Amino acid sequence: GKPAIVYLTDDAAEAYAGRIAARPLWLRSLLLEPDRNDWVYWQYHNRGRVDGINGDVDLNVLQGGPAMLDALNALPH
Repeated sequence: GKPAIVYLTDDAAEAYAGRIAARPLWLRSLLLEPDRNDWVYWQYHNRGRVDGINGDVDLNVLQGGPAMLDALNALPH
């Protein structure tokens, strides 16, 4: 199996991230880039637009690019 990726808002990250440091983090910070760099995903917007999709979509950054995506999707050894 794979470890769960934990999604945290700014406030929740301040309160709980230290307790779940062994899990990959998906941080939601809509106003500023996170001041920590231990996140895997960063949601920077919640009202983005994508052609072909009606309505708002979340916009995210994957830290580490394609190599990180490959590692997240790799089968366990």
